[in-house]
Amino acid sequence: MQTASTKANQHLQCTCPAHDACAANPLIDFRWGNKLVHAEQSAGIVSAHVDTSVGPYQLETEWLVAADGGRSEIRSAMNLKLEGASFESIFVIADIRIDLPFPTERLAFFDPDWNRGNTILMHKEPHGIWRVDYQLPPGETPEEALRPESLQERIDAQLKMIGFEGTPWEMDWSSVYSARTLTLPQYVHDRIVFTGDAAHLLPIFGVRGANTAFQDAQSLGWHLAYVIKGNAPEQLMQNHSDERVCSLASIGCRAPAFQPSTCVNAMNTIHTLDIAGLEQVYDRLATAIDEAGPEKSELFLVKLALLNAKAMGQPDLFEAQIEAALKDLST
Repeated sequence: MQTASTKANQHLQCTCPAHDACAANPLIDFRWGNKLVHAEQSAGIVSAHVDTSVGPYQLETEWLVAADGGRSEIRSAMNLKLEGASFESIFVIADIRIDLPFPTERLAFFDPDWNRGNTILMHKEPHGIWRVDYQLPPGETPEEALRPESLQERIDAQLKMIGFEGTPWEMDWSSVYSARTLTLPQYVHDRIVFTGDAAHLLPIFGVRGANTAFQDAQSLGWHLAYVIKGNAPEQLMQNHSDERVCSLASIGCRAPAFQPSTCVNAMNTIHTLDIAGLEQVYDRLATAIDEAGPEKSELFLVKLALLNAKAMGQPDLFEAQIEAALKDLST
Protein backbone atom coordinates (compact mmCIF):
# COMPACT_ATOMS: atom_id res chain seq x y z
CA MET A 1 0.00 0.00 0.00
CA GLN A 2 1.30 3.45 -0.89
CA THR A 3 1.34 6.14 1.77
CA ALA A 4 1.08 9.87 1.24
CA SER A 5 4.87 10.15 1.54
CA THR A 6 5.62 7.51 -1.11
CA LYS A 7 3.09 8.96 -3.54
CA ALA A 8 4.57 12.44 -3.12
CA ASN A 9 8.05 11.02 -3.76
CA GLN A 10 7.02 9.79 -7.19
CA HIS A 11 6.56 13.34 -8.46
CA LEU A 12 10.10 14.57 -7.75
CA GLN A 13 13.49 13.16 -8.63
CA CYS A 14 17.10 14.25 -8.30
CA THR A 15 20.18 12.82 -10.00
CA CYS A 16 22.91 14.82 -8.19
CA PRO A 17 25.88 12.79 -6.83
CA ALA A 18 25.10 13.66 -3.19
CA HIS A 19 21.56 12.33 -3.59
CA ASP A 20 22.75 9.17 -5.33
CA ALA A 21 25.25 8.43 -2.56
CA CYS A 22 22.65 8.95 0.16
CA ALA A 23 19.99 7.01 -1.73
CA ALA A 24 22.32 4.00 -1.79
CA ASN A 25 22.37 3.98 2.03
CA PRO A 26 19.49 1.92 3.46
CA LEU A 27 19.43 4.13 6.58
CA ILE A 28 18.48 7.23 4.57
CA ASP A 29 14.95 7.78 3.27
CA PHE A 30 14.49 10.73 0.91
CA ARG A 31 10.99 12.19 0.94
CA TRP A 32 10.69 14.87 -1.72
CA GLY A 33 7.70 17.20 -1.62
CA ASN A 34 7.17 16.59 2.10
CA LYS A 35 6.84 19.59 4.42
CA LEU A 36 7.00 19.42 8.19
CA VAL A 37 4.18 21.66 9.42
CA HIS A 38 4.19 20.88 13.13
CA ALA A 39 6.24 18.98 15.70
CA GLU A 40 5.27 18.19 19.27
CA GLN A 41 7.14 16.40 22.06
CA SER A 42 5.79 14.05 24.71
CA ALA A 43 7.41 11.38 26.89
CA GLY A 44 10.64 11.14 24.91
CA ILE A 45 8.93 11.04 21.50
CA VAL A 46 8.69 13.71 18.82
CA SER A 47 5.56 13.59 16.66
CA ALA A 48 6.16 15.17 13.25
CA HIS A 49 3.12 16.22 11.25
CA VAL A 50 3.98 16.25 7.55
CA ASP A 51 2.03 17.63 4.60
CA THR A 52 2.35 16.52 0.98
CA SER A 53 0.58 17.23 -2.29
CA VAL A 54 -1.46 14.04 -1.82
CA GLY A 55 -2.32 14.45 1.83
CA PRO A 56 -0.83 14.71 5.35
CA TYR A 57 0.68 12.00 7.53
CA GLN A 58 2.43 11.70 10.88
CA LEU A 59 5.80 10.29 11.94
CA GLU A 60 7.11 9.50 15.41
CA THR A 61 10.80 9.60 16.27
CA GLU A 62 13.02 9.64 19.33
CA TRP A 63 15.02 12.60 17.99
CA LEU A 64 14.28 15.29 15.43
CA VAL A 65 17.14 17.30 13.90
CA ALA A 66 15.93 20.71 12.77
CA ALA A 67 18.13 21.58 9.79
CA ASP A 68 15.52 23.72 8.05
CA GLY A 69 17.66 26.78 7.43
CA GLY A 70 17.89 30.39 8.49
CA ARG A 71 14.11 30.87 8.32
CA SER A 72 13.52 27.70 10.36
CA GLU A 73 9.79 27.16 10.77
CA ILE A 74 10.44 24.68 13.57
CA ARG A 75 12.40 27.34 15.47
CA SER A 76 9.63 29.90 14.90
CA ALA A 77 6.89 27.48 15.97
CA MET A 78 8.78 26.86 19.23
CA ASN A 79 9.10 30.63 19.72
CA LEU A 80 12.88 30.43 19.91
CA LYS A 81 14.88 33.55 19.04
CA LEU A 82 18.31 33.94 17.50
CA GLU A 83 20.42 36.33 19.55
CA GLY A 84 23.50 38.38 18.77
CA ALA A 85 24.28 41.25 16.40
CA SER A 86 22.80 42.36 13.08
CA PHE A 87 24.57 45.04 11.07
CA GLU A 88 22.67 47.78 9.28
CA SER A 89 24.68 47.79 6.06
CA ILE A 90 23.21 45.96 3.07
CA PHE A 91 25.38 44.36 0.39
CA VAL A 92 24.61 43.33 -3.16
CA ILE A 93 26.15 40.04 -4.18
CA ALA A 94 26.45 39.49 -7.93
CA ASP A 95 27.98 36.53 -9.75
CA ILE A 96 29.04 37.58 -13.24
CA ARG A 97 30.50 35.54 -16.08
CA ILE A 98 33.63 37.35 -17.30
CA ASP A 99 37.22 36.63 -18.31
CA LEU A 100 39.65 38.49 -16.03
CA PRO A 101 43.41 37.78 -15.68
CA PHE A 102 43.55 38.08 -11.88
CA PRO A 103 44.64 35.23 -9.57
CA THR A 104 42.22 33.31 -7.37
CA GLU A 105 42.30 35.59 -4.37
CA ARG A 106 39.96 38.07 -2.72
CA LEU A 107 40.30 41.68 -3.87
CA ALA A 108 39.11 44.39 -1.48
CA PHE A 109 38.44 48.04 -2.37
CA PHE A 110 37.69 50.64 0.28
CA ASP A 111 36.09 54.02 -0.41
CA PRO A 112 36.31 53.74 -4.24
CA ASP A 113 35.41 56.70 -6.46
CA TRP A 114 32.13 55.18 -7.63
CA ASN A 115 30.98 54.03 -4.16
CA ARG A 116 32.31 56.56 -1.66
CA GLY A 117 32.40 55.53 1.98
CA ASN A 118 31.64 51.91 1.16
CA THR A 119 33.41 48.64 0.43
CA ILE A 120 33.67 46.37 -2.62
CA LEU A 121 34.94 42.79 -2.65
CA MET A 122 35.75 40.60 -5.67
CA HIS A 123 36.93 37.03 -5.97
CA LYS A 124 37.19 34.38 -8.65
CA GLU A 125 34.92 31.34 -8.59
CA PRO A 126 34.87 28.17 -10.73
CA HIS A 127 33.55 28.02 -14.30
CA GLY A 128 34.48 31.55 -15.30
CA ILE A 129 32.44 33.28 -12.61
CA TRP A 130 33.55 36.30 -10.61
CA ARG A 131 31.68 37.32 -7.47
CA VAL A 132 31.27 41.04 -6.83
CA ASP A 133 30.05 42.25 -3.41
CA TYR A 134 29.37 45.90 -2.92
CA GLN A 135 27.96 47.84 -0.02
CA LEU A 136 24.88 49.99 -0.59
CA PRO A 137 24.65 53.60 0.58
CA PRO A 138 22.28 54.27 3.49
CA GLY A 139 18.63 54.51 2.50
CA GLU A 140 18.77 52.46 -0.71
CA THR A 141 16.36 49.54 -0.69
CA PRO A 142 17.17 46.00 -1.91
CA GLU A 143 14.51 46.37 -4.60
CA GLU A 144 16.19 49.49 -5.97
CA ALA A 145 19.64 47.91 -5.82
CA LEU A 146 18.60 44.80 -7.78
CA ARG A 147 17.09 46.69 -10.71
CA PRO A 148 18.97 45.54 -13.88
CA GLU A 149 20.03 49.08 -14.74
CA SER A 150 21.44 49.59 -11.23
CA LEU A 151 23.41 46.35 -11.38
CA GLN A 152 24.70 47.21 -14.87
CA GLU A 153 25.85 50.70 -13.87
CA ARG A 154 27.70 49.59 -10.76
CA ILE A 155 29.40 46.53 -12.20
CA ASP A 156 30.52 48.56 -15.21
CA ALA A 157 31.92 51.17 -12.81
CA GLN A 158 33.84 48.50 -10.91
CA LEU A 159 35.28 47.02 -14.11
CA LYS A 160 36.34 50.49 -15.24
CA MET A 161 38.08 51.11 -11.91
CA ILE A 162 40.17 47.92 -12.23
CA GLY A 163 41.13 48.70 -15.84
CA PHE A 164 38.68 46.52 -17.78
CA GLU A 165 36.13 49.03 -18.99
CA GLY A 166 33.99 47.64 -21.80
CA THR A 167 34.90 43.99 -21.11
CA PRO A 168 31.79 41.92 -21.92
CA TRP A 169 30.08 40.17 -19.01
CA GLU A 170 26.77 38.54 -18.24
CA MET A 171 24.84 38.18 -15.00
CA ASP A 172 24.68 34.67 -13.56
CA TRP A 173 22.93 35.43 -10.23
CA SER A 174 22.38 38.33 -7.86
CA SER A 175 20.88 38.93 -4.44
CA VAL A 176 21.25 41.10 -1.34
CA TYR A 177 22.34 40.30 2.19
CA SER A 178 23.23 41.91 5.48
CA ALA A 179 25.91 40.66 7.83
CA ARG A 180 24.57 38.96 10.96
CA THR A 181 26.15 37.02 13.81
CA LEU A 182 23.17 35.36 15.46
CA THR A 183 22.82 32.14 17.41
CA LEU A 184 20.45 30.24 19.60
CA PRO A 185 21.82 30.20 23.15
CA GLN A 186 20.84 26.51 23.35
CA TYR A 187 20.79 24.04 20.44
CA VAL A 188 19.14 21.07 22.17
CA HIS A 189 15.51 21.46 23.25
CA ASP A 190 14.38 18.19 24.79
CA ARG A 191 14.39 15.82 21.76
CA ILE A 192 14.61 18.51 19.05
CA VAL A 193 18.15 19.52 18.04
CA PHE A 194 18.87 22.61 15.93
CA THR A 195 21.81 22.62 13.56
CA GLY A 196 23.32 24.67 10.71
CA ASP A 197 21.56 27.91 9.80
CA ALA A 198 18.57 26.88 11.89
CA ALA A 199 20.86 27.22 14.94
CA HIS A 200 23.08 30.14 13.90
CA LEU A 201 23.60 32.73 11.17
CA LEU A 202 27.02 34.09 10.19
CA PRO A 203 28.35 36.53 7.59
CA ILE A 204 29.21 34.86 4.30
CA PHE A 205 32.87 35.92 4.49
CA GLY A 206 35.25 32.97 4.77
CA VAL A 207 32.43 30.47 4.13
CA ARG A 208 31.84 30.41 7.86
CA GLY A 209 28.21 29.41 7.49
CA ALA A 210 29.02 26.23 5.56
CA ASN A 211 32.12 25.41 7.59
CA THR A 212 30.36 25.72 10.94
CA ALA A 213 27.47 23.62 9.59
CA PHE A 214 29.93 20.84 8.72
CA GLN A 215 31.32 21.10 12.24
CA ASP A 216 27.78 20.94 13.64
CA ALA A 217 27.17 17.73 11.70
CA GLN A 218 30.42 16.14 12.88
CA SER A 219 29.69 16.94 16.51
CA LEU A 220 26.01 15.97 16.34
CA GLY A 221 26.83 12.70 14.60
CA TRP A 222 28.96 11.20 17.34
CA HIS A 223 27.01 12.69 20.25
CA LEU A 224 23.69 11.38 18.96
CA ALA A 225 25.18 8.00 18.03
CA TYR A 226 26.53 7.50 21.56
CA VAL A 227 23.09 8.26 23.02
CA ILE A 228 21.04 6.20 20.56
CA LYS A 229 23.32 3.18 20.96
CA GLY A 230 23.06 3.39 24.73
CA ASN A 231 26.76 4.16 25.23
CA ALA A 232 26.02 7.43 27.01
CA PRO A 233 23.08 9.01 28.83
CA GLU A 234 20.77 11.46 27.12
CA GLN A 235 22.46 14.28 29.04
CA LEU A 236 25.40 13.95 26.65
CA MET A 237 23.38 15.91 24.09
CA GLN A 238 23.77 18.98 26.30
CA ASN A 239 27.50 18.68 25.70
CA HIS A 240 26.86 18.90 21.95
CA SER A 241 25.01 22.16 22.49
CA ASP A 242 27.69 23.57 24.82
CA GLU A 243 30.48 22.56 22.44
CA ARG A 244 28.87 24.20 19.40
CA VAL A 245 27.73 27.34 21.24
CA CYS A 246 31.27 27.71 22.58
CA SER A 247 32.79 27.20 19.12
CA LEU A 248 30.53 29.85 17.58
CA ALA A 249 31.47 32.24 20.39
CA SER A 250 35.12 31.79 19.47
CA ILE A 251 34.47 33.43 16.08
CA GLY A 252 32.38 36.26 17.47
CA CYS A 253 28.90 34.74 17.20
CA ARG A 254 27.51 34.73 20.70
CA ALA A 255 24.26 35.39 22.51
CA PRO A 256 24.33 38.32 24.98
CA ALA A 257 24.09 35.90 27.92
CA PHE A 258 27.01 33.70 26.76
CA GLN A 259 29.36 32.72 29.58
CA PRO A 260 32.84 31.15 29.27
CA SER A 261 31.58 28.55 31.74
CA THR A 262 29.72 27.06 28.76
CA CYS A 263 33.11 25.85 27.55
CA VAL A 264 33.82 24.28 30.92
CA ASN A 265 30.56 22.36 30.55
CA ALA A 266 31.73 21.14 27.15
CA MET A 267 34.85 19.70 28.75
CA ASN A 268 32.80 17.45 31.03
CA THR A 269 32.09 14.91 28.29
CA ILE A 270 34.97 12.76 29.47
CA HIS A 271 33.44 12.48 32.95
CA THR A 272 29.96 11.88 31.52
CA LEU A 273 31.30 8.83 29.72
CA ASP A 274 33.14 7.63 32.81
CA ILE A 275 36.57 7.80 31.22
CA ALA A 276 38.76 7.53 34.26
CA GLY A 277 42.12 8.96 35.17
CA LEU A 278 41.64 12.62 34.37
CA GLU A 279 40.49 14.10 37.68
CA GLN A 280 43.96 15.38 38.55
CA VAL A 281 44.26 16.94 35.10
CA TYR A 282 40.98 18.80 35.62
CA ASP A 283 42.17 20.02 39.01
CA ARG A 284 45.26 21.48 37.37
CA LEU A 285 43.10 23.06 34.69
CA ALA A 286 40.85 24.71 37.26
CA THR A 287 43.84 26.19 39.07
CA ALA A 288 45.47 27.46 35.86
CA ILE A 289 42.21 29.04 34.64
CA ASP A 290 41.74 30.83 37.97
CA GLU A 291 45.25 32.24 37.79
CA ALA A 292 45.03 33.46 34.18
CA GLY A 293 43.34 36.72 33.21
CA PRO A 294 39.69 36.53 32.11
CA GLU A 295 40.38 37.23 28.43
CA LYS A 296 43.06 34.56 28.17
CA SER A 297 40.96 32.08 30.14
CA GLU A 298 38.04 32.44 27.76
CA LEU A 299 40.20 31.76 24.71
CA PHE A 300 41.77 28.81 26.50
CA LEU A 301 38.37 27.30 27.29
CA VAL A 302 37.25 27.71 23.71
CA LYS A 303 40.35 25.85 22.56
CA LEU A 304 39.65 22.99 24.94
CA ALA A 305 36.06 22.71 23.76
CA LEU A 306 37.19 22.39 20.16
CA LEU A 307 39.63 19.64 21.15
CA ASN A 308 36.94 17.75 23.03
CA ALA A 309 35.47 15.83 20.11
CA LYS A 310 38.89 14.71 18.86
CA ALA A 311 39.71 13.27 22.25
CA MET A 312 36.53 11.24 22.63
CA GLY A 313 37.49 7.78 23.82
CA GLN A 314 41.21 8.59 23.68
CA PRO A 315 42.29 9.68 27.18
CA ASP A 316 45.99 9.64 26.30
CA LEU A 317 45.43 12.01 23.39
CA PHE A 318 43.27 14.25 25.54
CA GLU A 319 45.90 14.40 28.30
CA ALA A 320 48.58 15.34 25.76
CA GLN A 321 46.40 18.14 24.42
CA ILE A 322 45.68 19.37 27.93
CA GLU A 323 49.40 19.46 28.71
CA ALA A 324 50.03 21.55 25.59
CA ALA A 325 47.15 23.87 26.43
CA LEU A 326 48.41 24.34 29.99
CA LYS A 327 51.81 25.27 28.66
CA ASP A 328 50.19 27.89 26.36
CA LEU A 329 48.20 29.27 29.25
CA SER A 330 51.25 29.77 31.45
CA THR A 331 53.20 31.75 28.80
